[in-house]
Amino acid sequence: MPESHASRGTRRGRRLLLALGDEIRASRIAAGLTLAEVAGAVAISGAELSRIERGLAPWLDVLTASRICAVVGLELSVRAYPGGDPLRDGAHARMFAALRDLLAPGLRLRAEVPVTDDGDHRGSDGMLDDRTAFAAVELESKVADGQALARRLALKQRDGQVACLILVVLDTRWNRAALRLAGPLFESQFPLGDREIRQALSAGRVPERSGIVLLRVKRPVRRYRPT
Repeated sequence: MPESHASRGTRRGRRLLLALGDEIRASRIAAGLTLAEVAGAVAISGAELSRIERGLAPWLDVLTASRICAVVGLELSVRAYPGGDPLRDGAHARMFAALRDLLAPGLRLRAEVPVTDDGDHRGSDGMLDDRTAFAAVELESKVADGQALARRLALKQRDGQVACLILVVLDTRWNRAALRLAGPLFESQFPLGDREIRQALSAGRVPERSGIVLLRVKRPVRRYRPT
């Protein structure tokens, strides 16, 4: 069973707590400070500091960690980096279903395919194949930054050695404007347009080149329930 996003975050968080605790302990000892001295300086108990040093304090917050580091001669730095695809929302599920409706018999669409086999957590939203060729599929319900999206997808193509990528974008006024704004980037990276992609899919074959298809999806009906 694939690891969930939350489980992956928990596993990495535990490793980071262990590494930070080791650094704090080593610096405290090198500075000749006792547990009690450091704990008193940051207004926590010695027992709590001991658990932090052993990586057994999942409640540790950034401010407390930064204060402890300052006392033992360290400077805490926290930064987030791209490292895996985010949790997908309901719009993506509806887009995936709408994309399936465009496929002629013979085309197979699989979901959540890893980019590489070397432990890279990134993955394509889907993989399309017709037994002779394949294309990666990426779904975007809202294009917040067209240039950033183009760069991210270019890296996925490079690292996964994917020759053909189909970008499926929710057909909204916002997304059309974002695509126009980043036009030159997308024109070179995705030479095929909506019509060419649809023609290939309806003919039961994988497109020969990368392209963009705009999809409209039905919103779920919210039924009124009297209170």
